[in-house]
Amino acid sequence: MNASSTDLKASTVPTNRGLDPTAIPHAADDDQTVVIVVAVFFVLVLALHRYLRRLYPCLTIADLNGAETLLDDTFVDAIQHGYLRGYEQDVINRVRLSIKNKASEIRSRRLQSPASVWRKCLNIEVELFADMVLWYGEVEELQREILTIVELEKRYQYNVELGRYAMLATTV
Repeated sequence: MNASSTDLKASTVPTNRGLDPTAIPHAADDDQTVVIVVAVFFVLVLALHRYLRRLYPCLTIADLNGAETLLDDTFVDAIQHGYLRGYEQDVINRVRLSIKNKASEIRSRRLQSPASVWRKCLNIEVELFADMVLWYGEVEELQREILTIVELEKRYQYNVELGRYAMLATTV
């Protein structure tokens, strides 16, 4: 080899003096990677939020207020239609007032706590999560109890009516 061929080879070797032309596609790949990671993160957060909502319907104070209102409406409706009365009404009302007291405690604790990232981003009360889940379980249980009493009373009334029709049919 002569000196001119080694000079030619040395001049084709890339140097660090300028921009490396192969670095530009890598920068675009890095931007795509960041976008993909952020998109996947948001999809996972959204999926987690939907999963928690399906598993635990009462995650916010608004949910708590809605469940409390529905319980009150169910209770008042049962009384107005005469399905709930006497001792059963007193017992259920005592339990209902206890549940309403717990809801008020949860709302008070929320007002005293600073806004968390979870509350701002996902609208979930993480620091009150366990209390709200237990509270909602009590609400569902009492509501089922009220609705069971209502359905038993309705069946009793239906059976009385059916008995009347049966007696009328035998006398005719």
